[in-house]
Amino acid sequence: MQKLLQIKLRRRRAQTELATAIVIIVVLAVAALVAYWYIGTARSLTGRPNIRAGTTNTITAGGVVYICLYNDGPVNATITKAVVDVYSGGNKIASATFTPGTVPAGGSWCDSATTTVSGSLSGVAQVDAVITVTTTTGSTQIPTKLIVIGG
Repeated sequence: MQKLLQIKLRRRRAQTELATAIVIIVVLAVAALVAYWYIGTARSLTGRPNIRAGTTNTITAGGVVYICLYNDGPVNATITKAVVDVYSGGNKIASATFTPGTVPAGGSWCDSATTTVSGSLSGVAQVDAVITVTTTTGSTQIPTKLIVIGG
C-alpha cells in the first residue's frame, strides 16, 4: 500500500513538473513575440532614411556635376559627405565632392560641384556614376547614370 502511494505521488509530481515546464515555455514564447513586435515597431518609427538618386543627374563637358537625391525614408537624412565617381567605358574619368546638407523625409536635396574630367565626353550621351552618400546613420553607394550636356 505504501509503495502504491509513493508511485502515485511520483506520477503526480512528474505531471506537475511537466505542466510547470510547459507553462514556462509558453510564457517565454509570448515574451519573445512581444519583444520582437516592440523592436520592429520602434525601428519603423526611428528608421533609417532611404536615399535614392534622381533620374536627371547631369555632367557638363566642362566638369560641372549636378545631382539630386531623394529620401523615401521615414526620417530626415543628414548628409555628412556625398561623392560622385564618374565612369566612361569602365574607366574613372572624374570625381566630385558635394557640400553636406539635409534631405528631409519625403523630400529632395540637389547640389552641384565642379571637377576635372580626364578624357573627352564628345559624342557621349550618358556616363555611369556611383554616388557614395554618407549620413549620420551610415554610408551607401548608389549606382546611377549622368546625362552628358555639351559632350
